[in-house]
Amino acid sequence: MDPSTFSKIVQYCLRIIGVLRQWDWLRISRIFLNFTLGVTVIGCALWATYQWLLPPDQQARLQISEIFRNFMLGVAVIGGAWWAVYQWRLQRSYETALEIELVKKCAVYRNNLFVVFIDVSLKNVSRCKLAARAKNYANGSAQPVYEDELETIKHSVGLQLRSIRSDIENNLSLNWFNSTELLIPENIPSEINLLTDYEIESGERIEQMWIEPGETTHVGCAIILPAGHYLAKVTFVGAREFDDFWRRLFYIHVPELEK
Repeated sequence: MDPSTFSKIVQYCLRIIGVLRQWDWLRISRIFLNFTLGVTVIGCALWATYQWLLPPDQQARLQISEIFRNFMLGVAVIGGAWWAVYQWRLQRSYETALEIELVKKCAVYRNNLFVVFIDVSLKNVSRCKLAARAKNYANGSAQPVYEDELETIKHSVGLQLRSIRSDIENNLSLNWFNSTELLIPENIPSEINLLTDYEIESGERIEQMWIEPGETTHVGCAIILPAGHYLAKVTFVGAREFDDFWRRLFYIHVPELEK
């Protein structure tokens, strides 16, 4: 096929898809379902009338019954299939959804240092399986699972921690990406991998982790921090690049020792 002809066909198909996406498919589905219901009711009424009026010719009745039965069966199959698609579209059964929660526990370590255990719960509230994205490797090095102009995410399920400066004297709105008052705590990685327990050693460290519908998975880490105020960001990057991406910001307070 000529490349220019193929390009025109592709553009025409994309144009058709664009038009179809603008249609109100829920309204069309309701109209079709009402039409199917109306056809079924009218068909039943006609069948009852036929049975009452038609002379008792057994052969004719059998032929008409067969035609009517096949017609109603076709209407029922088409209506049922459309109803299934309508429900699938209305309830977004194809969409994934994730709830992220964080719970922290603190215990005194020494010299105003605390052991902080962070437990992150991931609940799949969708109707389909949700999988974490597996890492890609180039020359033996893992590639980022997500990257844009603001940040680079190295791990499919990662925790980033920032301490809030203690010398702020005025009211201030803290922005994760550009606030100079948010600092990476000393000796803490810029991003902590929460999927180390799911890594399989096979030449390259491949993570295999998924969450079934309705299931809650817990991941966590333990870190030693001084007393202070912190922001924590949990990010989940799923297998589908543009659809399975969630993050949530949390506030963590590590209280000072009572004097």
